[in-house]
Amino acid sequence: MNISREKDRKSLDSFFDLVKDKKSRRVAFRQYLAFFPRFNRKDKLAKKQERYDYFRKHSENGFTHLVESGMDCDGVQYRYVGEQIKCVPIAIDKEIDRIRYSADGSVSVNCVKPSEAEKMEDVSIDRGMEAFENGHSHTFRMGAM
Repeated sequence: MNISREKDRKSLDSFFDLVKDKKSRRVAFRQYLAFFPRFNRKDKLAKKQERYDYFRKHSENGFTHLVESGMDCDGVQYRYVGEQIKCVPIAIDKEIDRIRYSADGSVSVNCVKPSEAEKMEDVSIDRGMEAFENGHSHTFRMGAM
């Protein structure tokens, strides 16, 4: 396994030497390599840091709100503005784990500033009943809230 990766890397390096003089070919080659996960790996710590920087960007005075939105197994679409929590990685991860553990269907978690969260309210829409009333009870889709 390791030998084949070394061969792949050597062949890619030799190919890159052929196209290094032409900038357009070099850019196209880098875009081609970015498609493959084997050659486009990002450091796990860097990913974590990006994630926590996102949370810090959406915090005020060290606090943030997690907004969970999704659809449960009965077709009820919802948005729940959670309680104010400290913007600390452990607290955020614990709350996200709790949300995902108790989810009945698809769920997404977003982070908002406390000042924005005060303006938001909890919303739920029964998409299954709405589809039945509109005459197409066999399908329902998530819509804007």
